[in-house]
Amino acid sequence: MSFLEIARRKKASERVILNIGDCLTWYNLGKDGADGGEMVATYLSNLPRSILCMPIYNGQREVIGVAQLINKRNNQPFTDSDAITFEAFAIFCGLGIHNTQLYESACKLMAKQSVALECLSYHATASPEDTERLRRDEIPSSAHFHLYSYDFSDFSLTDSDTCKATIRMFCELNLVNGFHIPYDVLCRWILSVKKNYRPVKYHNWRHAFNVAQTMFTVLKTGKMEQFLEDLDILGLMVACLCHDLDHRGTNNAFQQLTASPLAVLYSTSTMEHHHFDQCVMILSSEGNNLFQDLSAENYRKVVKIVEKCILSTDLAMYFRKKDKFIELVDNGEISWQGEDKKDLLCGMMMTACDVAAIAKPWEIQHKIAKLVADEFFDQGDLEKEQLNQQPVCSGSAYLE
Repeated sequence: MSFLEIARRKKASERVILNIGDCLTWYNLGKDGADGGEMVATYLSNLPRSILCMPIYNGQREVIGVAQLINKRNNQPFTDSDAITFEAFAIFCGLGIHNTQLYESACKLMAKQSVALECLSYHATASPEDTERLRRDEIPSSAHFHLYSYDFSDFSLTDSDTCKATIRMFCELNLVNGFHIPYDVLCRWILSVKKNYRPVKYHNWRHAFNVAQTMFTVLKTGKMEQFLEDLDILGLMVACLCHDLDHRGTNNAFQQLTASPLAVLYSTSTMEHHHFDQCVMILSSEGNNLFQDLSAENYRKVVKIVEKCILSTDLAMYFRKKDKFIELVDNGEISWQGEDKKDLLCGMMMTACDVAAIAKPWEIQHKIAKLVADEFFDQGDLEKEQLNQQPVCSGSAYLE
């Protein structure tokens, strides 16, 4: 073991500054006498004259390295002033090493996140077989599905029918041809969105499909498309279908009370932010980018439209904005041009479509209300189990 290695190890173990003015004398005093003459003779020509050595710490005062100076240029021992200056340098080294280690850890975490996202995207994307099957299927007319009616009901439709009806709505709105959306990409995206809804009682794919159908009716039958540009309509339809992606059957208040990971990520509009993130994840997955033919500027615009529309489905946001909307309507607003007014209009349209079941005929409304209640009761059971509190509504209490 070399002299310098001995010094470094000594400092790492003792955690003090080592300032040696005469290295040869220090070395002879430290050895045990065995083979002393031979060892001194071996290292004599290579021994430094003087050495200043001190440990390098991280933020937890753990030794992560040793800094060492040898042979002061004037052949004099290192002074206390040298030690103070060198200690400052060692602190700087510690910060640099610590930040480098943090950066390496961050890079590894980012790599793990990328791998996880890649795996998630793969499993979240519709299978090639299902995509090809939908691509080959004949798409019935809008009249066949009664898509222009406010009294529309999906109860008689199969899941496959809902996907076909979604394609029909995109075609009727001229979104496929207008934005050059490849037909196989549209099919895959619709199936992928459907796949990423959980089988909860109400906030599932069927709800998202119904919201999209209501938006279609508002645009076409209600003639609201005259106030919007094609890019707005594309953003609205995508937002409707994605506005409750990966909903867990629990509301924002529940996420906050249970301190869920989602609540840690988003302090406001917790679930709505998550729905938008899931939407972006699907759009970013291979073969699912509906916006692939858009210019960079239009791509940015439509993603922003989707984000604003999904976040507007948080009723807390609706109550903050409804007075401004009512004021504009009462003042005779008829053009709805300008970014702020259009954002407000689209937000109100999203909320109207989201809760449109209350305006359906009673036989439809009653069934949907039962689904909403069942999901709310399920949340009550979770509140009782996880929060140890008596909820307002619970499935177990209802059964009793």
